[in-house]
This record gives sequence, structure tokens and C-alpha cells, in this order.
Amino acid sequence: MKGVAFSPNGEKVAAGGGSDFENFLGSPLGGRRIADLTHVAQLWEISSGKELVTLGGHRNPVGCLAFSAD
Repeated sequence: MKGVAFSPNGEKVAAGGGSDFENFLGSPLGGRRIADLTHVAQLWEISSGKELVTLGGHRNPVGCLAFSAD
């Protein structure tokens, strides 16, 4: 895992950079792997553990993530 960001309201988490990092945040994601490919960013809903979107196509590993207020 190279980067992680939490939404301002704490409802979503974005992760990127790849890793075998499992059980992120303990049980909410049910042991599923987050950002298991180095060139993608994934957006998750924390309460349900549901993956909302995977953003691929990056030329380099995703290492920095942020949420915008707008």
C-alpha cells in the first residue's frame, strides 16, 4: 500500500499502490484485499465494505491520494 485517503465525512476510503495489505480497518472490508494491483486506485465504502470503483490505467504505481471538497 503506497497511499490511502479518507473522505472528509469518513464514509469512504481510497487506496492505491498495491500490496498484500489485508483486513484494512479490521472487519469492515471482510478481509478483502485493497488495491491489490500497483497501478490502480480503488474507492471503498467503509460501512459496507463495498468497492465502489477501480481506477486503472496509471503508468506508475499510485502513491498519493486525496479527496477534494468540490
